[in-house]
Amino acid sequence: MEILSKTKTLEERVFYIHQAATLHWDKYTLRDNLKADLFHHQSQMPSNFAKTMPSTRHALKASAC
Repeated sequence: MEILSKTKTLEERVFYIHQAATLHWDKYTLRDNLKADLFHHQSQMPSNFAKTMPSTRHALKASAC
């Protein structure tokens, strides 16, 4: 319900659902990231993270730090 009520586009909703599931966000982290508008801020930053860390396990470890 948090995602549905605080996002406008399907693309935003998919982003937050994916991030929450992949990174195991609790409801407080989700709320903080929705409030900070992570979707729009993260899409502006270029990143080579996926190329540098192709292993999902390693990527999750790195993002948790």
